[in-house]
Amino acid sequence: SETFKDRLLIRNVLSISCFLQHATVSDLVITTLPVESDGRRIVQVNPILTRKNMDDIREKLDHIEEEKRLEHTKTFFQSLFHKELYFRNLVLEDEEAYIRFMGQRCMERGYIKEGFIQDVVLRESVSSTAFTDVLAMPHAISQNAERSFICVVHNNMPIRWGRKTVHFILLVGIARQEMKYFTPAFDLVVDLFNSTNRTIELLKTGTFEEFCRRII
Repeated sequence: SETFKDRLLIRNVLSISCFLQHATVSDLVITTLPVESDGRRIVQVNPILTRKNMDDIREKLDHIEEEKRLEHTKTFFQSLFHKELYFRNLVLEDEEAYIRFMGQRCMERGYIKEGFIQDVVLRESVSSTAFTDVLAMPHAISQNAERSFICVVHNNMPIRWGRKTVHFILLVGIARQEMKYFTPAFDLVVDLFNSTNRTIELLKTGTFEEFCRRII
């Protein structure tokens, strides 16, 4: 309790027979006897805790926290996509035209205010957001969205974006209260599009529903 007071709440202490008879819901079971996992997260320790036991508990806590962080990120990521912000085979003259079109659609639906669009255009002028050979992810420098979203353009024909050509443009806007999720969600998208197999699957999609199934 003292060592892990900021990370661990001990909810119950049970005999092994009581534990086996009455299933308890918890993130972690610390036990001095072998217990079948049955999907539970378990750390077996000595009756007198050793330094290695403490390290094992710490490692398991790190793993649990990372799993929870990833689960929160995935749930947030899933909530970013909206059918009214998905566009297929849209042909415009240049990067700025795409940003302004997507921004306008977002503004009409209350996701952003007008200043957001200009901020994204400014960000793009500083450095291209074509992060892979398939994906551009324009986003604002300092403006927050009213509601978090990802606006998607998916074209069969490649779109010239800076020095690259892309098939997907994902305009990203994050509300102020959800900014802590921005970097994990951003990393998740880039990792997805860095996978050749995932990218090929996404390129084959033709509807919003198919796109969401593949990307999520």
